[in-house]
Amino acid sequence: MTWRSSSDESATSRLEKATDVFLRQLSDQGRAPWPAILKTSEQTRAIEVGGMGLGDEIMTSLATVLPILGNVERLVAFDNRTTDRGTHAVVKAVQSLPLCSHLDLSQNEVGVDAANELREYMRNRRCKLRSLAIRKADIDDDECR
Repeated sequence: MTWRSSSDESATSRLEKATDVFLRQLSDQGRAPWPAILKTSEQTRAIEVGGMGLGDEIMTSLATVLPILGNVERLVAFDNRTTDRGTHAVVKAVQSLPLCSHLDLSQNEVGVDAANELREYMRNRRCKLRSLAIRKADIDDDECR
């Protein structure tokens, strides 16, 4: 599911839509939401879910709504026990954030798909990342080719 925001859509409306989609996905998975993720603000510039151990399902749900939140400049998602699937979804979603200059994926698995997606994004001149943290990420030799 991909969301595109129209230019006349207010920041509040986009945030409400993102929250609704995120809650629906969590409900479908039988999971309870974390209040930190649902923080509502028209000026949301940072999403900080580091160290929460959210796992692939919740991080993939978060990745689904990231494109709706166009003002995000920082995504801190270290130590969320994601495999390549969850990390890949986040990296793919970050590409839709034109202001995102900081991404922290430390202590998560960066497998072949996530590594390839990250490599291609960083090669693209649309990439705005100034800071990429991948400390203690599970990256093997095969992912570094």
